[in-house]
Formats: sequence, structure tokens, C-alpha cells
Amino acid sequence: MKLSDASKKALIDEFGYIAHRLRKESEIPNKLYVYSAAYGVAYRVLNMEFDPELVLIHNILRNTYTQINSTFGSIIAGPEKVITIPEGLFSFLAQSLQDLADMISKGEDTTIPLGKIAIAAYATTGNGYYLYQKGILKL
Repeated sequence: MKLSDASKKALIDEFGYIAHRLRKESEIPNKLYVYSAAYGVAYRVLNMEFDPELVLIHNILRNTYTQINSTFGSIIAGPEKVITIPEGLFSFLAQSLQDLADMISKGEDTTIPLGKIAIAAYATTGNGYYLYQKGILKL
């Protein structure tokens, strides 16, 4: 990514903090609240410095938050009777977010951790949860 050192540091520090908090929080609503900050920091940096890779990071983080939050909301409200939040989902997200921070720090390709983050959200969809139950989609 072609970002200033200050912007990279903001992303790295915030993603690391969010990963830490995801591991510490015990309740799903708190985990979702913390995770929402990930796309928020990407958005703030985008408003200061444009980078195509950062657009991808922002979109994946925002979309994964939206998907997981939507599924959780359906579970809590009652219409969702089959899908549950897979065990270890937030630990997997925390590690993937930390990996993303590490890749940004090293100036390496962020595709692999972003793919893992997308897979985590996919596990909360109908088909993704089915694949998770079959053991094909692993977190």
C-alpha cells in the first residue's frame, strides 16, 4: 500500500487493538461492537489518503461486520432457527485481523488475511454454515 507511515501505523495499531479486544470480550454484542471499529479506521484513513488496496480492506471489513451482525440479529430476534455463530469465529477473526496488521507492517500482500476474514463472515450465511457443519469450511 502506498500510504504514509502515520496512516500505516494507525491501521496497524488499531487492528492490533481490535484483535486483542476480540479475544478479551466474552459477549457477542461486545465483540461485534469492537469489530465494527476495524472498518471504521480503514474509512478514516481513506478519507485522508486514497489507496486501492485500502478500499478493498475497508469493503471486506465493512461487509463482514454487516453479515455477521445481520445473522446475529436474526438469531436474537428469532427468525433464524438453524444458523448459529460458529464456535471460534471471533478468535479466527482476531487472528486474521492481527495477520492483516502484520502484512501491512511488512508491506506484504494482504490477500490471504482478507480472504480469511471473508470466509469467517461466509460461515454465518446459509451455505457457509452448511459447509462449516460439513467440515469443509474451517475456522
